[in-house]
Amino acid sequence: MSEPLKVLEQTIHGYDRGHQLLAASTELSTKDLDRISQLSDLSGLPIGSEIPDYLTCYPLPSGAFYALARTWLDLDAPRDGCVLTHTILVPTSMWSAGIPARKLLSLHQRPHRTSAARLKSLSLSGWASAKDLNEAASDEELFALADGLFGSGNLPLVWLSEPARVEGNVANLLDFLWPRARMNFSVCTYALQERQIEGKPFHLLIAPSAALARYSKVAREQLIGYGSVVRPKPNSARRQLAERAAQALREGGVSAWPNLDLVKDQLPKELVALQRVAILDDLTKRSKTSPVSSIALLDLYEQIAPGADNLLHEKSRALENAIVRVRSDTSDQRLELLAAIYQRCVRPAYKRYRYFKRDIGAEISTEVSRNPSGALTLLGKTTASNYGVLAAIARGLASLSGEQLAGLASFATQMPTRTRSVLRIQPRLAAQYLLGSQSSNVDELNSSATSVSSWLDLVRGRTRIAMSEELVKVPQTGRHPELLAKVLDSLSVENLPLVIEIQAPEANSQRSRREIDSFLRRYPDQALDYFLSKPRLSSRDVSLCAASMPLNLRSIGKLGAFEPSFTRRDDMVELLAELLIREDWPNEVGEAVDIYGGNWLAQFIRYEGESQLAVLQACRLLLSSISPQDVVVHLDPTDQVSVIWRSMTAELGATIFIGVSAGYLGLALEEPEFKKWLDTTTLKDWLHSGAPVAGEVSKNARCLENEEAVARLWQWVSEVAFRIPDWSGRAKVDIINEAFRHSNGLWSPAAAAGWRAILLRNRQLMGSQTNALDAQAVQLSLCSRNPHLSTILATSFPPVYEATVGEKSRSLLDVLFMFSDWDKGKDLRRKLVETYSDYGWPLDDFALISYEAGILSKIVSRCLRSGRANLLQGAVAELSGNPDSQSFTVRHKLQALLEQGAKEEWD
Repeated sequence: MSEPLKVLEQTIHGYDRGHQLLAASTELSTKDLDRISQLSDLSGLPIGSEIPDYLTCYPLPSGAFYALARTWLDLDAPRDGCVLTHTILVPTSMWSAGIPARKLLSLHQRPHRTSAARLKSLSLSGWASAKDLNEAASDEELFALADGLFGSGNLPLVWLSEPARVEGNVANLLDFLWPRARMNFSVCTYALQERQIEGKPFHLLIAPSAALARYSKVAREQLIGYGSVVRPKPNSARRQLAERAAQALREGGVSAWPNLDLVKDQLPKELVALQRVAILDDLTKRSKTSPVSSIALLDLYEQIAPGADNLLHEKSRALENAIVRVRSDTSDQRLELLAAIYQRCVRPAYKRYRYFKRDIGAEISTEVSRNPSGALTLLGKTTASNYGVLAAIARGLASLSGEQLAGLASFATQMPTRTRSVLRIQPRLAAQYLLGSQSSNVDELNSSATSVSSWLDLVRGRTRIAMSEELVKVPQTGRHPELLAKVLDSLSVENLPLVIEIQAPEANSQRSRREIDSFLRRYPDQALDYFLSKPRLSSRDVSLCAASMPLNLRSIGKLGAFEPSFTRRDDMVELLAELLIREDWPNEVGEAVDIYGGNWLAQFIRYEGESQLAVLQACRLLLSSISPQDVVVHLDPTDQVSVIWRSMTAELGATIFIGVSAGYLGLALEEPEFKKWLDTTTLKDWLHSGAPVAGEVSKNARCLENEEAVARLWQWVSEVAFRIPDWSGRAKVDIINEAFRHSNGLWSPAAAAGWRAILLRNRQLMGSQTNALDAQAVQLSLCSRNPHLSTILATSFPPVYEATVGEKSRSLLDVLFMFSDWDKGKDLRRKLVETYSDYGWPLDDFALISYEAGILSKIVSRCLRSGRANLLQGAVAELSGNPDSQSFTVRHKLQALLEQGAKEEWD
């Protein structure tokens, strides 16, 4: 072997006015020197004149050296009983490395006083062969020696023998010991009395039989060579250990015992630690077939070599073997065995093999499903510190069906602390247990819910929240209001979706629904945002949202500004309807409706769902609250109005008509859009129902502030009047009356043209030259001073005059004009002349009207007789400027009549 140090230090002790150090090759600490001085002296009072040389081996306090001393009787000393002792100091690194004791013992030499002062270090180079030492111990003595040192451990062990006879056996013993035991071992081969180091007895004392009396305090079983040896029982572990150690002592040291050679660097200094090696032998053999032994072998390796980096190969091989053995086991113990392996994998001694954890944990979880009752039993045995095993069991339990978890309730009652630990690891377990209860069995459901409720009381914080998050997904929770209340109390805004999506039908019962509504009201804004984010709203969603939504402008605004997709339109309408018909609207509702009502109505009219009653009720509220203009702004005339609105034709039609009329007359709505509205089914139905429309002129009178507005008014009359199925003309007359009343002072050619177009269109539709609108036009025009109405008079006077002088329309004209003269046209002629004379209307129109009515001659006579010849002359002048043929004809006719003078007798 190679030694790290090449020299040994040495000392000589003997008599010099007392036993003391005579020479040393190195300086020693005081404690080391004191121990050598003490143990190098004679081992006790002599029992005769002969004292053989003997060995004393022991460690020094500093730990720097191990002492090998040989003592001789000093015949040259000035007094009897003096000795000389040569002590070889072996460095601890060399001694623990296993340098052979025999070679070191061969270096002992009897000291000479004359040469002691020249003592030097011993060189190990070229040293002599090991000295032959006697090994006369019998098998029985070696057995007793092995049993006493390594089996019982009772110290000191006293061996009655002569020193020279067993020194070889002692050398074998020193070489057999493992490093830590070798560094700590103490032996004296000629002990005349008990010897101690710092109050502790030597391990082995070899004493002459004559000194037996001095060991009276030593127990009988601690004596070797005194009578027959009392052996342990056959096949006992202690006996097997003694036999194995005795064999190793005979065969030459630690190398004779393979497992000892394997773990020698890991064993502690106590000699009884050799028992672990014996157990290692036994477990190594039995672990090949026994799962329990394979796991015990893991524990033993951990005890022998707790360091993660020690015995790597052996630990790995033992762990793999244990896994194989346990996997092949089919007994009910398999679950506990897997758990035992998992626990070993997480210990420091096996931290390099923690990669096994995942697979073993998964196997535990799988095994739980095969043996649920065994899992609960194991759970009861597993402490909270074994988190990995608890987690694996918890995962396995959480994967079981309800029936397999039947024993969990009683387990939780008996072991609440352990249950709490499992729930912390696997909060889903409570939900899985509850799922196993039969919903149709009320008693079973109540029992399971009560158990789960008590488990919620066991936990706090995040665990309670996690359990509640899982429980809220279980339909059975919604069927038990008390449990639901406790679950919801643990949840927060992050759990809104889970609460809203509770699927149990019973969750809509009065008690459960009350709990859900209460939860949603804690987070109203977030709840509304969630509902609005859903692609579709169920009827339950609508009801929940409507019940929990805060009725304030901010929340309502989210709905008001929301533009639902086609697939969500009916959902949103139902939600809005539910909100509008609530009875707890705050004062802000008016403002909300003003802002958003039109947008809501736009969604309502397309509704085709099943909640028609609520929608219609809400719509009536809207129509009574929002302005018609807002309605029109938000509606589209091209929208297809749902069938359900047919029952609201009056309300909706009136509102839309008011709105579009105001928009058109107020110049906010263009004519094409206005016509589109009038052609919608809703307005058609409403107008055909005989609804009064003339009042809209008065309502919008504030808009008639200029000629353009008045012109648009007559266009409005034109579009509306002819969509009213009023063949008697009464409704049209009313409309024109209102339009005329609000047009005074603001007539323009465009306005007059609009009225004229109405007259012509009505005449065409009626198929007659005489109708109420023409009579109305003549009457109203003749009462006005505006010259633009000359066009109206030119259009309606001729047919009205013809009807007046005829008989067929007497009744109609009598209503308008109370003429009592037999000359039925006299007042008309007079009024015509006065109008053009007094108001300065276009005189060419005056002449043309007279000509068209066939009364030009009568008019000329009246004008000449009443001194209004200037009217006729003016008419001739204005007609001269007209290029049309009719004007030419009338001008010549008028000039001829002027030349002839007044010839009509009745003008």
